[in-house]
Amino acid sequence: MSEENAPYFKYVDEIVKDYLYEMQKDYGLVCAGRGGCMATRVESIDIFFDVYRQGSLEEARELFVKAQTRLVEKVNAHEKIRPFLKEYPFTRAGTDISLSYCKKDGTRYYDDSVAFVCRSRDGKIAYQKVELQTYESPGLQLLDGPFIPGKIEEKEVFVDIIREANEEAIRIVYSNKALNKAISDSINKLKEKYGFYSGEKR
Repeated sequence: MSEENAPYFKYVDEIVKDYLYEMQKDYGLVCAGRGGCMATRVESIDIFFDVYRQGSLEEARELFVKAQTRLVEKVNAHEKIRPFLKEYPFTRAGTDISLSYCKKDGTRYYDDSVAFVCRSRDGKIAYQKVELQTYESPGLQLLDGPFIPGKIEEKEVFVDIIREANEEAIRIVYSNKALNKAISDSINKLKEKYGFYSGEKR
């Protein structure tokens, strides 16, 4: 379908370009691919990010939630795309975000850090690590010839660290944010009143 017949392609492109710029500037996320379901209406927008560092569960959860939130906000703030959305307001259900933690050369960290984050088929967020597992490839029996034994090789396997509901991830991220703000506010009040707080040298 041409852009003339489906102007929402242009609007999606405007939204995504602005979104990708902000995510790289604010969080260091690099777009590795994009797509979506928008044959006749904009049903979903998919963004695949590379994250060039080791990832903790806490950081991965926060990045995933913030990436979802920012995309939803961007779409709903774009007035021209609204008539072309399958559902308005656009929600997290219409986003498909993935985070791939790796080195800049594309190789993985083979430890217990988070290697990949995505929404799984059951709708939950899957946080995975990558392991090197050894396996033996099957041998080959040649016609009227010798049997060629298989080779022992290593392959990367993604293993779940944890799966959690999207709502639970949101609750954790924003409750932590509220807790950190409350602690910061308390410290600032103590500093204003006494010029110090416990644990800080006078």
